[in-house]
Amino acid sequence: KKTIKPHAKAQDKRQTGKRRSQGNTMNADLLASMLGGGNTGGSSGNRPYEGKTIISMKAGKMEHTVQPNGKYLVSPTNRRGQINFIWKGNNSANSGMNAGNRGAGMLKFEWQDRRTKATSDELTIFPEDNLTFTKVNTGRDTDRVYLLQYPGGDGSRRFFYWMQDPIQDMDDDNCGKVSKYLR
Repeated sequence: KKTIKPHAKAQDKRQTGKRRSQGNTMNADLLASMLGGGNTGGSSGNRPYEGKTIISMKAGKMEHTVQPNGKYLVSPTNRRGQINFIWKGNNSANSGMNAGNRGAGMLKFEWQDRRTKATSDELTIFPEDNLTFTKVNTGRDTDRVYLLQYPGGDGSRRFFYWMQDPIQDMDDDNCGKVSKYLR
């Protein structure tokens, strides 16, 4: 007669339950991909109609007010954010995005709160907009403030951001890439 220890039965049940839950997850992923939802784990790229993020950087928003002397007083908000430049091409095979060559599609800019995933400052960018993305000289070397600006004197078309990524070396590189895509 074979004796089975009580804890061995419990362990066997846990393993069977574990296998069952893994099977359910795999089936959900399979179903989502069959229905066009892609991988539910989020490791695959965006669906075609959502666009492709071509540049993404951690950045917080800043509020600005015009002072009596005509200069701007810029203050950071305490939200964690992210700037995304998204290329939304059409369905043709030749809708790739190259710097300086828009092809068939559009470039979108968005600022997204990293905690709530809420999107604001959502802009569609056209080549004739002549937008600029430049570093702001605040007088302090440690400040990492950038300005996305439409040409002209309209202050409502200025968007200030402060870089939140701990690696500062990428700031200049990202700014250069953004400038290429804005042309």
